[in-house]
Formats: sequence, structure tokens, C-alpha cells
Amino acid sequence: MDATGTCQSCMLGGDCTLPGVSIFNIVSLKSYSPSLIFLNPPRVVRVYFPVAVNSSLSSDDASRAAQALVMKARFDGANRPRSRFVFGTVIDTLPEIFLKSNLSTTAIEVASSSQMFVMVDVNPSMSADEPTADDLAAAAIDDFNSQNSALVAAMAYAETPTIDKTYNRHASLSFQTCLDSTCASENECVEGHSGPLCTVCLPDYGKTSVFKCAKCSDPALAYFILIAGALAAIFACAILA
Repeated sequence: MDATGTCQSCMLGGDCTLPGVSIFNIVSLKSYSPSLIFLNPPRVVRVYFPVAVNSSLSSDDASRAAQALVMKARFDGANRPRSRFVFGTVIDTLPEIFLKSNLSTTAIEVASSSQMFVMVDVNPSMSADEPTADDLAAAAIDDFNSQNSALVAAMAYAETPTIDKTYNRHASLSFQTCLDSTCASENECVEGHSGPLCTVCLPDYGKTSVFKCAKCSDPALAYFILIAGALAAIFACAILA
């Protein structure tokens, strides 16, 4: 599916075996990598919306209630392109990366309520006439913080939503063939490789060809081989003398 929601045939090198594949979540097949032709492609913005739900609910029911509250808060009385908001998992605490950033992540439990976080991905637009994903996410957060009627009625407002600054996903508009078998499937590289088309060597790896990387030898082992070779040469010379 492209940016307009129109179904297209699967692009060469892309894995379209799972349902609901779009240019924003498609991954590569083995020996392919996201194309380098498109520089600075549109970025997906991930936001965690916190809401208070009844603490007596089961885990599944609490997740459904939290997602329903956020959906109502996002779309009731607002003219937003729903297709660009992709609702994901519901969790009771933010990922560890937020804890390391000293952000507020403490789940509240006041009276009969507990806090849940609804993960929402805001997809970018391919049209200049529509707001960017960053603008759309910012507007949604501002509206959420205004405690609109859906949240006020349910006494569900918890705190301000959080944008995951560490999340980095772009639209994949095409794939390219990797050289020297440096690319694995699902946009991953084989061991020791990284970067565009998996041609950059990771630390402790070095080039064995233009595209291929291999593990570097331990310096102590290299010195040992050098000294052993020198001693062997001296020993051979002594025997021949």
C-alpha cells in the first residue's frame, strides 16, 4: 500500500508476505536493502498517549479501553486523516529508553484508576498539501493536553503524551540489490556490516574487499604470529648454515 492508501504490487526486493504491508513497515528480502536514491525520506513519528483506566479491568479489557479512549480523544470533533494514525500496542510502562532519559514514566494509581500508554505511529504524507507527521503529531498532542470532552467525561487524562525521539523509521520507496552478500533479510546486515547497503564495517571489523568486512585479528595474536615467523626463519637459516 502506498502513501495514499492505494494497493500496489509488491516492489522488487520487498517482503510483502504479511498482511497490511505498506511503504511505512515493509522490510527487505535477503540480499536487498532500502534504496539510497531517496535522500531524507519522510519519517514516521511514534507517540505514547497515557490514559487512566479502571484498575479492576483485566489486562486485555484495560488495553481495549485505553485504545478506545485515545481514539475518541484523537478523532471526536477533529478533522484529522485517520489513515495516518496507526494504533499499536498498549503498555503499562514506557520502554527502558525513557527511564534512562529521566522522563516521567511512573504509572499512577489513584482511587480506582491505573495508567496505560497507547502507542500511536503517525505516518508522513507524500503530498505537500497535507501536514507533516511532526505537525500532525504536535497538533494531536496539543488537543490531548487540552483534556477534550472524551477524556474529561471518563476522567481519563493522565499526563502529557511522549514522542519517542529514539524511534527512527522512514518510508521505504524502493530497494536495491546488495553486493557481495552483505545484506540479510528484514533490513538487517550480515555480521560485521552496517550503514547504507551494509557496506560500512562495524568496530573491530575491516575491509577484505570493496564491500566485504571481516573480523580483525587480535593484536596480541598478530604479534605472536610475526615473532613466531621470525624465529622460524632464524632457525631455518641456522640449520642451513
